[in-house]
Amino acid sequence: MKSHKSAQSQKGKSRKTSDTVIFRLTRQRQEHINTLADSLAKIAPTTVYWEGSFSIETLARDWGLYKYFKKQRNKKNDLRLFLSNVFRYRVRTPKQLVIEIVKRGMQWKANQGETVGDELLGDIAKEMAALGFDIEKELTALERPAPSKLCLPGAVILRAFKALPFHQKVMQEDIINLFTSGQYNEAVRKCFERLEATVQGICTDLKSEYGKDLMSKAFSETNPRIKITLCRNQEEINTQQGIRFMAMGAMMSIRNPTSHGDKGQMNVGEAIELIGFASYLFKLVDKRIEDNSG
Repeated sequence: MKSHKSAQSQKGKSRKTSDTVIFRLTRQRQEHINTLADSLAKIAPTTVYWEGSFSIETLARDWGLYKYFKKQRNKKNDLRLFLSNVFRYRVRTPKQLVIEIVKRGMQWKANQGETVGDELLGDIAKEMAALGFDIEKELTALERPAPSKLCLPGAVILRAFKALPFHQKVMQEDIINLFTSGQYNEAVRKCFERLEATVQGICTDLKSEYGKDLMSKAFSETNPRIKITLCRNQEEINTQQGIRFMAMGAMMSIRNPTSHGDKGQMNVGEAIELIGFASYLFKLVDKRIEDNSG
């Protein structure tokens, strides 16, 4: 019995030791970690929605660091907290981890047709140096993959696209420029990101909600913030519910996947169809029934 208690005590002691703070985070160090995280976020997605794709979350799993990855209210804070925990408890890990994030992040950006510039790499090296880790030589030595070639839309398609009666919020200059340059994924992503921001702006009590959860509450048939119908009978309830499902699906199957560079570039036809879908949802929002009860 005594031996059993002793074993339990020893087990508890070793478990506690593995999570002992070995790198104290002063306020200044935390500021450097936050800045580092924000720089890394420019080249690495925090989460992905399909197995095997690159993200900070999947990297945390692969490196046995997932217990330090704790989801917060937004992805910026996800990465900040993860890095803070790694620095705090695994002081020998941050150097190689950051180098791996940069290496794989370069490929992620290349898949989007972009390269990682010297300025960003310098910012990352600077923050790591301030935290006591010299990685400048390692970052300089990394091979920078060539950006993928984009397929530009033909002149006829481009004229036809610009003539379509789409909602003004999906036909703004930034989206048209992305479409014109063949960055179809990014053009589509911006459309649905803008839809999300528009819904947040209308539903002032849901500003902290994102994605499918935001759309579920905004278009709810039981307590709708955005009323497409009055929900007085089953037909109107079904219509409201159907629009809720469409908006939720748009966030899950379109906005989220296009936020990550692992997804192959869609073709021009698919891009036009999805931008048209975003336009349709925007027009539904414009036709919402205002609550004048107050």
